[in-house]
Amino acid sequence: MFPNVKANKITIIRNGVDLDKFRFDPEDRAAVRKAWSLEDAFVLGHVGRFEYQKNHEYLVDIFAAVKQRVPNAKLFLVGEGSLQEDIRKKVDALGLSDDVIFAGLSREVAKLLSGFDVFVLPSHFEGLPIVGVEAQAAGLPVLFADTITKEAKLTEDSWFLPIGENDVAQWAEKLEALTDAKRGDPYDRLKAQHFSLQDTIQEFLDLYA
Repeated sequence: MFPNVKANKITIIRNGVDLDKFRFDPEDRAAVRKAWSLEDAFVLGHVGRFEYQKNHEYLVDIFAAVKQRVPNAKLFLVGEGSLQEDIRKKVDALGLSDDVIFAGLSREVAKLLSGFDVFVLPSHFEGLPIVGVEAQAAGLPVLFADTITKEAKLTEDSWFLPIGENDVAQWAEKLEALTDAKRGDPYDRLKAQHFSLQDTIQEFLDLYA
């Protein structure tokens, strides 16, 4: 990006998140799942605007395939956007209205992440998605589209899959395999990779010291 700048003049500062805030909380999990009647569900979560970039249409196709394999699966969508009504119509057409939650905007994403079982991000394109960092900070298994930078992989519980027309089954197979996945605590790992918000702040301060 800056071919004429010497490497020793470049400092990379990562987009850190509040690791304590997004750390998995079993009480939040219980509260979220009770509030949304998800106590016995396998919950696929997604946070993002309903726009082309986020590829909700493909996400619904993935969920439809998962639903055939995992009857208690639910899809939880956080966000709003210009394509939301189109996605609602697609969900209705597939007969999935009772299994897809349109939660709208939320100021409690950290709590919602504790309530999910897996996070799915099949975007057409992304930089390094902060929501992917947040999901991993919450200990969630994360499935990314292979269009997303590999730098987004911060834990061993994240994978990249293609988003071609014939690739939906791969996503469904992988998600089915995660129904019994144990939730990890990647706090120390993300901290060591400088993805703590405190590290980000300190690195900015050091630039001006």
